[in-house]
Amino acid sequence: MSGQNKAHTATVRRVAERYGGTVNANGSPDITSEHLTVEVETSATLAQGIRDLEKVDGPVFVAVTNREALDEALRRVKRSRVGVMDPQGEIVKQSDPPLPDDFA
Repeated sequence: MSGQNKAHTATVRRVAERYGGTVNANGSPDITSEHLTVEVETSATLAQGIRDLEKVDGPVFVAVTNREALDEALRRVKRSRVGVMDPQGEIVKQSDPPLPDDFA
């Protein structure tokens, strides 16, 4: 996570805290937990983050760093199993497989 912008860092911390995830400071994915994997991406890095998540088993989400990136993220994952979160960690599109109800 080093070298990332402040919005990225703040979003990683918010989402990790909300879902009880571990922040992976030295690489990808940004957040992991027993129940999900999350990549936090800017508009410029969405494509790579989504490609990385498609290789991961279980519920996977791309979280955007700002609301302006939401439409682009939703467009890119339209035919994908990757879910989408807003900068606060709210699920906008569920992953397939979905996050268990008690964690959503």
